[in-house]
Amino acid sequence: MFQDGALFGSLSLFDNIAFPLREHTRKKESEIRRIVMERIEVVGLLGAEGKLPGEISGGMRKRAGLARALVLDPQIILCDEPDSGLDPVRTAYLSQLLIDLNAQIDATMLIVTHNLDIAATVPDNMGMLFRRELVTFGPREVLLTSDEPVVSQFLGGRREGPIGMSEEKDAATLAAEANSVTPAAPRVIVPQRQPSPGLPPRRAVARRRERVMRMIDTLPPAARSAIREIYARDAAAATVTAPVAGSGA
Repeated sequence: MFQDGALFGSLSLFDNIAFPLREHTRKKESEIRRIVMERIEVVGLLGAEGKLPGEISGGMRKRAGLARALVLDPQIILCDEPDSGLDPVRTAYLSQLLIDLNAQIDATMLIVTHNLDIAATVPDNMGMLFRRELVTFGPREVLLTSDEPVVSQFLGGRREGPIGMSEEKDAATLAAEANSVTPAAPRVIVPQRQPSPGLPPRRAVARRRERVMRMIDTLPPAARSAIREIYARDAAAATVTAPVAGSGA
């Protein structure tokens, strides 16, 4: 999924989405139409399939690009800055769409983003690149509670820290900032987005929980505490909402 959709301007949305099937498979046109219309409905573009890319909004072009990526039933979907050019409301809708798609197709999604809301509420695992190095990677709670200077500066949106306008700062600048830096406000881990009502639970959640619990003793203390708190809260919520055995309807 490209930042701008990367659609062919002279083709309708239907033909754009059908392009991979026509190029890489030998499916009949009737089968192609069935698959394309299914994907169009999944991304919420039903009724717009006859429009050209120039006749629709940027958010619709992104969804069309996502539908095109889905027609070959990929196991991995790459999303490059999915919120680029979108306002906060459309970004929230797109974030929810990614969660809903994951619930339906169980594909791995690799999302590149600078948007803190997407980063905090969509992925199960997170990493951060700085100066071509992976500064941190692991369960989302590891990054969201990290005291690594680069991560802390980025999450807090502060000027003070290793990240500068030209990517990095020299030692003198960092030393000067250290004497005047304002303590960062405590960070709160916001809940992860859940599938929309009527959709199945994401299968990735159970796999992630099993993996996280195997490695939890190796994680930083703040991440361990956050994970246990979240799982305890989820367990309490499940107990409250679960029907009582033997109770009548």
